[in-house]
Amino acid sequence: MSQESVARVHCSHCLERHSFTLVEEGSFSRSLSRCDGCGGLGVRCRGPRCTAMARVEEPPPEVGGLKKLRGRVHREFCSAHAGELWSWEAYGAKLDDVTSWQRLKQYPRTTNLKRTARYVGVGIVTLGGAGAIATAGPALVVKAGAAKLLGKAGTGVAISSLKGAALKSASVAKIGTLVGAPAGSKVAAGTVVSMAAVGGVAGWRLGADGHELVRALRCFDVVDCGGSPAEGVQSLFINGLFSENAQNIDDWLQGGLRGLVGARRWVKWDANRWKSLLSVVLPPLPTAPGTAWVRAWKGAQRRTAEVACLLADLIARTPPERTYRLFGHSLGGRIALLTMAELGRRGHRRIAGSALLGAATPCHDPEVWDLATRSLADGASLVNAWSRRDHILQVVFRGAERGALAAGCAPVPNAPAGVCNVDCTDIVPGHMQWKAHGGAVLDRAGA
Repeated sequence: MSQESVARVHCSHCLERHSFTLVEEGSFSRSLSRCDGCGGLGVRCRGPRCTAMARVEEPPPEVGGLKKLRGRVHREFCSAHAGELWSWEAYGAKLDDVTSWQRLKQYPRTTNLKRTARYVGVGIVTLGGAGAIATAGPALVVKAGAAKLLGKAGTGVAISSLKGAALKSASVAKIGTLVGAPAGSKVAAGTVVSMAAVGGVAGWRLGADGHELVRALRCFDVVDCGGSPAEGVQSLFINGLFSENAQNIDDWLQGGLRGLVGARRWVKWDANRWKSLLSVVLPPLPTAPGTAWVRAWKGAQRRTAEVACLLADLIARTPPERTYRLFGHSLGGRIALLTMAELGRRGHRRIAGSALLGAATPCHDPEVWDLATRSLADGASLVNAWSRRDHILQVVFRGAERGALAAGCAPVPNAPAGVCNVDCTDIVPGHMQWKAHGGAVLDRAGA
């Protein structure tokens, strides 16, 4: 039996090391093999001295036309050399604790040969085209311009033709490139991952290990705030807009959460706060579509999705027996929810409980809430604490989101099993008072 049929190498489908069984021996092309772990087809990566397997993708049975005639698509490079992973070594790295996340920066990035080959090809075509035009003379250029064949300089047809909703749909369609699901991978049966909440992250071309975000989120950090390290469960506290860079979690503890057992961790993140502060003082109609305030708000929302993907990746790297409690206020609640959704999508049931206090995230988003419940450990619950007196969410959030209701001021309708809506209208008078009543909220929820 050939070496290719027994070697344990990385598979670009499941991203794990498995042996491969030879399917078709290639005389003038690469041999086709099948992963013994996930069943995906693969061929040897064309990267120098790379032993990993590149994906071979078969057209879905429902497609027709040219895609059906094209048949299987043999990728040239593995996930690392195609830029979908930072590196195979970094993808498999584990963490003892989420606070040691900066250790991931020590891994060098694998060269993106797919991008390099594309640039080289474009350069050759450009040089060849320039030579042909110079030879043909100015008359050819005039005719091509009259026929509108040249287009605008510096624009690409694929990008310039996608505008507005079409561009957003294209980003959402690439949601499979999120952490844990490289392009072409399959999601659990029955799960439709087209969440607009994290659709903006797809444009980042995230690797399956979040290393791009490790370097992009400059102010991100997970800080040790004491507690009982001996306990298996850890509590992660996430602040919202204008308080995401606070210096400690004293306001959480003073609100009645000091008695939590286990280690305490504070998640710092950057919401581009200076842009948000600037946009607040730009009248008139700060919540009208297209204003500076709304643009800053949308930017902060995209950042929450990026932070959530990275945080979920860090949690997944820690020992599997460790569980976490997530506490989020305002946009921090949105980060907690999206973190749970990403963990649930990846099949990690690591959340021992979560409390969202005045969460600035839509309550009408069944896909996200359902995925979030899939990350809950046995007996755990996701508490959505809401108050009708949270006027910031009632006015500002609804204005920025074009009428959408925030989970922090309304219950989640048709809440899936595991979600507990808690009405705190009588105890929480406003958006900035949530953390001061955190203990009372948990008592009411029975958590």
